[in-house]
Amino acid sequence: MEWRSRVINTACPYEKSLMALPGYIKSAVLLTVMLLSLMLPAQAALLCSYGGPDTSGIYPELSDFKVTGPEPLRVGDTATVSFTLKAIEFPVQFGDQGVFVAARDPDGMDRSFGRDIGHRYGNYWLIAGNSIDFKASTTVDKEGEWIFLPAYSSRTYEEDIVHTACPVESDYANHEIGEYLAVRHFGTKYMAINGKPNVLSPILVEMGEDEKHTMATGEVWDLGYGYYLAVEQIDLKGGKIWLSIQRYGKELESGIIRPQNSGDVFYNRMSITGFPLAYEIATDDVPTKSTFVYQEDIGHEGDVPIFSVYVDKIFYGVDANMVQLKYAILIDDHLTIINAGPDYACHLDVVSPAQPDLTVEDISWGPTHPGMNESVIVGVSVRNAGGASEETALLLGGCCDLSHQVRPLRSGEVATVYFEPITFGEPGEFEITATIDAAGKITESNETNNEISEIITVEGVLSPLSVSIFTDPVPSGESNEVAVRVTADGDPVQNASISLITTTGDLDPDAGSTDKDGRFFSIFAAPAVHMETRYTIHAEAEIGDLTGEGSASDLITVPLEIPPTAHIETPHDPAEEDGGEDGGGEVIVQTNVSSLSEYISKHISDPAVLAAMIAALAAGALSIYRSARNRRGTKNKSNKTGSIHATSNPSDAVVFVDMRYNGRSPKTVDNVLIGPHNVLFLKLGYFGYERGAVVIANQTTPVHCDLTKMPEVKLKLSADPAEIVAGRESRSMIKIELLTKDDNEIPIPVPNDTTVILATDIGAIESPVKIPRGRASVMSTLISTSSASRGTATVKAEAEYGKIVKLKGSTTVEFLDAKSE
Repeated sequence: MEWRSRVINTACPYEKSLMALPGYIKSAVLLTVMLLSLMLPAQAALLCSYGGPDTSGIYPELSDFKVTGPEPLRVGDTATVSFTLKAIEFPVQFGDQGVFVAARDPDGMDRSFGRDIGHRYGNYWLIAGNSIDFKASTTVDKEGEWIFLPAYSSRTYEEDIVHTACPVESDYANHEIGEYLAVRHFGTKYMAINGKPNVLSPILVEMGEDEKHTMATGEVWDLGYGYYLAVEQIDLKGGKIWLSIQRYGKELESGIIRPQNSGDVFYNRMSITGFPLAYEIATDDVPTKSTFVYQEDIGHEGDVPIFSVYVDKIFYGVDANMVQLKYAILIDDHLTIINAGPDYACHLDVVSPAQPDLTVEDISWGPTHPGMNESVIVGVSVRNAGGASEETALLLGGCCDLSHQVRPLRSGEVATVYFEPITFGEPGEFEITATIDAAGKITESNETNNEISEIITVEGVLSPLSVSIFTDPVPSGESNEVAVRVTADGDPVQNASISLITTTGDLDPDAGSTDKDGRFFSIFAAPAVHMETRYTIHAEAEIGDLTGEGSASDLITVPLEIPPTAHIETPHDPAEEDGGEDGGGEVIVQTNVSSLSEYISKHISDPAVLAAMIAALAAGALSIYRSARNRRGTKNKSNKTGSIHATSNPSDAVVFVDMRYNGRSPKTVDNVLIGPHNVLFLKLGYFGYERGAVVIANQTTPVHCDLTKMPEVKLKLSADPAEIVAGRESRSMIKIELLTKDDNEIPIPVPNDTTVILATDIGAIESPVKIPRGRASVMSTLISTSSASRGTATVKAEAEYGKIVKLKGSTTVEFLDAKSE
């Protein structure tokens, strides 16, 4: 099957030729566009005119059509259209839209105007003999050809039609033969032959969708204009019918149709896409199943569809076999060639100013109400209101210092560019400023409109700073790295000022600021000692009005002269004695995860305790395990301690007080120093929970936790779209979901805000993102940066679920070459 296509340029900005209203009278809007001839300007300001009058029958008379404006008409100038409508023999009722100016811009878009003025004529009766003087103006903002047409809407009690002198898209009632372009002019409907707007033929017969015509064998249907359709023979057993079309007694065409099985071939069937004034028409030759077709070459036009009819069914009649026909359409075989073409409207060429005029039209961002540390994507729209421009830089300042190149823009063209994501570390109002051509490389007609500013309001409340210090045991006289991390409400804080002090040794540097992950690093140099010595590092953090501090202690170790043992004996505390046996214990000071795991595995035989501790260790929740041996009969004689009674539902959860293992619930932990403490509950198959407790001297503080069963979950990623263009401002939305592992994939809301870390090997990804408490999903944005190359990007995500489970997921996005777009 061969396809052929072409673009049809017409002078009509309206899309549909409406079909007849069946069965009852229905009020409808008649949109009439009157196309007028282009005249030479009579004076400098008169760009186009038509004196008229022009009218037909019941329609109003048009006269005194004028288009005025500067000459030459340049981008940014104002064009004014005026005309007069007069009712001659009959009154005219206008439709809802009243009177206006139909217009098309150089891109073929409908730019009609004047409705705000002409709307007062909506549903207005114009009495015979009376007239309306109409005038409206518009700004031409694009370079190229503009078209202006006087227009009005009116009401009719007949059918909805469009009176134009240009083609509009129309459907055959017969679905087998596609579409055609129709022309309505002063009450007569024409067909634009093969989609050509200047080759017309009047439509003589056109059955509506609900019309039917029944004929018997040997019967002749008088179609009018000398045309007859004859039923030569009906073969019910063979399921076929023989039809012929005649004119003035001469057979023009005959054929055998097998309804629903085989019919004639319809040549040059049209498929119409696009929009008025620039229709795109594709044609093909298609066999039908039930249609009888008469097509003929006329002049330079091939396969003109003069007649077609749809055979609906054949059946037994009382005296003869019968056929039911539908969708008959007949046109005249005498074609009208309009040598001047269809352009009777006012066509004006709008030229470019001598210089470009770049202006920043708009700044937008998303999300519109960002929170602290939430990724914000800023888009800036730049318009060229002057002549063609060169490539130049667009700067985004105030909040940041970003730059993006803007390609050359034609006159009237708008380009929107998106910058890489930005974040705000605190709430408040922040001014962002977009500046085009800040370096002044382009000479413009207006240099004062290159910059605008907007205010972004960042929501949220600053949380107190949390300062964590990470240390390791340091051999005597040696050095090791110390890490400080500053967070606020669990999120890293960048550019916080840090100052460090130590009880012994040296720190270098002892001051600085945190990086984008909230971290600061220093080197601790241990002094030379002869016995194990504890050192403490204290950190203070400050940013804006927020402060925080924290301390951590560790050991300066000395090599033992005896073989290493599995524990370090510590002298007993006399305060813990009760006259009984030795109350000493062993303390395992361990920062190496694998070694601590090995120690726990060897020394704890209870499988449930062992599994929970290893899980806590994997989540970074356990760093010190303390076991007290041989504390029989010990009592706390100090009034500075109390007890914690830990219970849970269900019971048998592993209990940690200040990250020290204390058994399984229910559990009473004695000899706990007064003051605040953290109690952690862990149980296999359940979410881990932390509870705060304040211990009072010589009293027992109850702490209870209802554990929530943990479903088997997975982290699922999906991309929309899954294909974007490399090296352009393209983007794909990445959806991250927490779902059950079964086939149902039920969304699982998170019990607490859950941070998801994302990474990509092509382009840029918004990271981190946060799944809010009570939600099961979150969106991120993958952006094709200017340096992105063609290929398959793998987007990976990682999140912590329930304190002890690490979830991972991934998806792919195809980065396409711009040439294959």
